[in-house]
Amino acid sequence: FEEGDTTFVMQKYFMSFLLSGTEKSANDEEAAILQQAHLDHMSALAEKGIIAISGPFEGGEEYRGIVIYTTATIEEAITYQEQDTLIQRNILTYRMIPWWAAKGSKLP
Repeated sequence: FEEGDTTFVMQKYFMSFLLSGTEKSANDEEAAILQQAHLDHMSALAEKGIIAISGPFEGGEEYRGIVIYTTATIEEAITYQEQDTLIQRNILTYRMIPWWAAKGSKLP
């Protein structure tokens, strides 16, 4: 590449916005167990390279967090998302959309 080159190889990712669901945990102990299962699920997917980045939003009211999947299809990303215990219990729900970014993009 030369200075000023603006050629990028684009890659499609799948961005999942985690939203508050209609259910709540029965108590603090259950909430802690479910949250740990959620974090374990996210960590396992990140270790396998299925998730590029994820994390909570500050405030955590309606919009709770974001997950960016590196899967080949949106159906595959949905399958992984729906394996999350918080999604299964409707404590969280999600909205997933395709998102394009330069391959290899990273946060500073």
